[in-house]
Amino acid sequence: MKIYSVSGNVVDAQKVFDEVSTRNVVCWTALISCYVDNGKPYRGLKLFREMQMENTEPDEVTVTIALSACADLGALEVGEWIHGYVRRKRGFEADLCLNNALINMYVKCGDIGRARRTFDGLSRRDVTSWTSMIVGYALHGEAGEALRLLMI
Repeated sequence: MKIYSVSGNVVDAQKVFDEVSTRNVVCWTALISCYVDNGKPYRGLKLFREMQMENTEPDEVTVTIALSACADLGALEVGEWIHGYVRRKRGFEADLCLNNALINMYVKCGDIGRARRTFDGLSRRDVTSWTSMIVGYALHGEAGEALRLLMI
């Protein structure tokens, strides 16, 4: 499915997925990613929900991609639901990439306070964590706070 995703061919990626008799988290994640990466985040979130209804547990990668779809759509309520799911799943809160996706989702959905609380709760931060938070403040008209964070 990756080759179809890279070429923007979601129709054929969907056909391949439909032909798979036993779908695991990798198959679901590949198709969800295909839709999100090709400008169809709503369809990606719909598949994320279908995956769960078919009793396939999403992993950290799947959740990260779903959060990206929420950020693209400005779907704060869905993102908050996913954040609750992350808090309930053992080990998910330690995933830095997933936490960066949470920060990005909150920033893009307009909740800079939740983005900052998520950022402050990280035990480890990388350049993506810092950049997401700094850019978030700048985008929300809080240049002073962006500069303060930059100077830390």
